[in-house]
Amino acid sequence: MVTASMYSGREDPRFVLSEAAAADLRSCLGDPAGQVAVGRVRSGLGFRFFHVKGLLPEPLYVDARGAWTGGGGPETATPIPLCNRGFANLRAVAVGALPAQDAENIPNA
Repeated sequence: MVTASMYSGREDPRFVLSEAAAADLRSCLGDPAGQVAVGRVRSGLGFRFFHVKGLLPEPLYVDARGAWTGGGGPETATPIPLCNRGFANLRAVAVGALPAQDAENIPNA
């Protein structure tokens, strides 16, 4: 299950990754050539991150800058490498699965 963290005061939209999309995202994680995000998961108003559950033992957070994982929540998650296509592919799945008014709030990579 993937939650697009973007709203305050209303439920964030959710969607399910296909087996193929989950395998692709899993293959992107830990890529030695991938980018490692600097800093913490984004907070504030607007799209913040994708919260991916069930792909790894720990929660996974992905935004255009990279990926983080850790059980204490997004504010304490640890950056991990993410290949260049990771966010773009996750965004493409979200755009196809979510209503247009939600998908248009997710920035391009």
